[in-house]
Amino acid sequence: MIQNSHTVYLSDINTKFNFTRDKRSFSFDKLFGSASLTGKRLYTGSNMKNFNADIEFNQSKIFFNASANIEDLIIVDGEGIINISPHEQQLFIDQLSFNYDGIEWTNKDTIKVLFNPNYFNIVRLSLTKDSTIASLSGVIEGSGKQKLYIDVSKISGDILSNIYLKLRIIIL
Repeated sequence: MIQNSHTVYLSDINTKFNFTRDKRSFSFDKLFGSASLTGKRLYTGSNMKNFNADIEFNQSKIFFNASANIEDLIIVDGEGIINISPHEQQLFIDQLSFNYDGIEWTNKDTIKVLFNPNYFNIVRLSLTKDSTIASLSGVIEGSGKQKLYIDVSKISGDILSNIYLKLRIIIL
C-alpha cells in the first residue's frame, strides 16, 4: 500500500485493456480479454525499469508473460499460466529467467505454486545455473506460519566466489 509520504514516479507508461464477459454469469468461465502494461520507469521506494506484462484471460485461465529490471540488481523474465477456481489458484511458470547481481538462474521444470487466502504452497520451484541447482518447496500459511525447505546442490566455484567476495565486503 502506498502511503501519503511516499513518492510515486511513472515514466512512459502504456496500458491496453480489452475484456468481455457474459453478464449473466458470475464465474470466471465467461471472462475473455487481454491487458498489457509497459513502462520505462516506475518508482515507489524501489526503482523498476523497462518493465512489461501481457496478460490474456480465457475462461478460467490467465496466460501471462512479464519482465522487469529492479534496481539494476534483479532482472526477471517469465511466462506461464494461472488456473482460477473458487477455492484455489494454480500458478504454473513454464519459463523463468532470474538474473540476480550478474548470476542468471533459469528453470528446467515448470514451477508450480498453489494459493488462496489461507496459504501459499510452493509445490515445485527449482532453478539452475550451470551445475548448481537451488530448490524451494513448502507452505506459507495465511497466519504467517512457514514451513519452507531449501535445497542447494552442486554449487559451482563462480557462485561460491561471488558470495564470498560479497560477504567480505559486508564484513569489512
